Formats: sequence, structure tokens, C-alpha cells
Amino acid sequence: MIKTISIFIFLMIIFVESYSQIDKFGDLCLYFEKTVKYIELTSDESDIIHSEKFVIVVLDDTDLVNELNDYFTGKTIKNLKVETVLLKEYNHLPDCNVCFITENTKNIEIFETKPSVLYIGYNLDIKKNTIMINYKKAENNDIEIEINLQNVKKSEIEIYYLLYEIATVYK
Repeated sequence: MIKTISIFIFLMIIFVESYSQIDKFGDLCLYFEKTVKYIELTSDESDIIHSEKFVIVVLDDTDLVNELNDYFTGKTIKNLKVETVLLKEYNHLPDCNVCFITENTKNIEIFETKPSVLYIGYNLDIKKNTIMINYKKAENNDIEIEINLQNVKKSEIEIYYLLYEIATVYK
């Protein structure tokens, strides 16, 4: 009996430790999936929006790319199969729908932004750089959504009013 309880406790400890490592960006993936429904991605310069894939580029963050790959396996965004691309050298941003920028990203401003791309930050200063939407880890371990209205207005991205209702908006 004691051996059985010991094995159970050991397995629970391994499960909890594994889950906490794997789920580093799990909440971010969920919030992204839910909020992207309230964003209209438009494009005059490219047919990427009308392609067969929804392309997410991640700058300098292998962990986030892996988490997005795991999360969106078998899922779609706006009825398109999701493809994630890790970009370590980003003097030119490839055709994509979304560009994720995290605290691991260096030299954010070195490429020219594209008005048809949604730039999303994670735990960054929303008032800096090209970020339109930032997901910020709150004190209660929840995620807060921030919108940089000035950057959104410079783009071809349209955000539905419902997302503005739940986010903190910076002008």
C-alpha cells in the first residue's frame, strides 16, 4: 500500500513539473486563438490572407514556436491551416499574417513593417515599437490584453469593438 502511494505521489510530481514546463505559453496560445476572431486582417499588397495557410512568424523565441505548433496542430484560424515560422535573422519579414515579438526578440525595429501584418507582443511595453496588441502577464497569473491604437490606425488591420471593450487601449 505504501509503495503504491509513493509511486502515485512520484508520478504526480513528474506530471506537475512537466506540465508547468510545457505550458509556458499555453495561456498565450488560448488568448491569441480567442482574440484573433475579433480582428480583420486585410491586405492590398499580398494575397497571403487569401492563401491556404495562416502564417505566424515568431521572432527569436523557439519555445513560443513549439508551443504554437503543439497548440494549433489540427486546428485552424479563420478556416486556414496554421503554419508557424521561427525567424532568427529578421532583416526582412516574410509574408505572414501575424508577427509575434517577445522579450527574447532583439533589435525589433530593424525591418520595415508591413501594414497588413498584425504585430503582437508578449510582456512588452505596448507604447514602444510596432506592437498593436500586447498580451501581458498580470499579477494573478491571468493575461491582460493591451491595444496600441496609434499602431493599429497606421495598419490595414481592423479590430472589432468587442476586443476594445475587454482590452486596455493606449492612444
